Amino acid sequence: MACGNVQNIRINPANVSWQIEEQWDITAVADVSSSLNDDYFFINDGADLPFYVWFNIGAAGTDPLLAGKTGIEVAAAVNASATVIAAAVAAAVDAETEFKAVSDGAVITITATVAGQSTDWADSIGGTATGFSFVQCQDGGYLELGLLDGDTEITFEESQLDITAQQTGTTILASLRQGLINGVSLVMKEAADLSLIKEVILGTAGGSYTPSGGTEVFGWGTASLGKNTIVKSRRLVLHPVSKADADLSEDLCFWKSYALPESLTLSGENPEVLALSFKVYKDDAKPVAVNQFIFGDWSQSEFIP
Repeated sequence: MACGNVQNIRINPANVSWQIEEQWDITAVADVSSSLNDDYFFINDGADLPFYVWFNIGAAGTDPLLAGKTGIEVAAAVNASATVIAAAVAAAVDAETEFKAVSDGAVITITATVAGQSTDWADSIGGTATGFSFVQCQDGGYLELGLLDGDTEITFEESQLDITAQQTGTTILASLRQGLINGVSLVMKEAADLSLIKEVILGTAGGSYTPSGGTEVFGWGTASLGKNTIVKSRRLVLHPVSKADADLSEDLCFWKSYALPESLTLSGENPEVLALSFKVYKDDAKPVAVNQFIFGDWSQSEFIP
């Protein structure tokens, strides 16, 4: 007698990480009579190591050699258009292994190549400011959620519009798909580690504050009201414990998920735990067949360029 279908039954615990690379859209301006010469702006990689992008216009520029930062030179001609400047920036930044960069017209999209927290990117100030504008697309971060309590639950829901007709009354003739709703819920068991709690809180609607002469605190407030949660969304990756770290063949990856802390349980009898749910969004940069989540190797170059 063959083993049969009992081989398809298993217990399948997973390690869970919440991760994304820092990404910004930067809109360039044209050079006007060498106005950009020696100007610079700041970017940071996934390890939060600082870089500055400086302009050498008409071969008349000089590297400012900013202490503790790595310079990226952008060479361009005098009176180069914003589109030409953007293309030159993208080419120079993309040559660095820490970043991927492309341009579309005057807009440069720069993405760190490693997931991790990054200090906000910004223009220089004063006489070295470029006048470029900066919009954050993804707030970089990397968090291993650690030991979990109980099960990790994944929910799938398809919204449908039932089609009826006058001639057939309430009989359903067909249904039209309207959309998909996915979610993940879990309980973090290492809630005593404040660094984990802080990463979750700051990765959602939370913030930090340091009183004058005091020490930093963090929590929830109203500073983020009206802001788009997609900027704070990250990949949520469930990697089976039974698989080697490099074997992603059975991973479950939700491309853009926003963490929603539900409860923090304090007890004199049980371990302190933090319950989380994740709201899942579609990722327009992924193929439409799998733009909400996938099973399998999510690190392939078509998914993560």
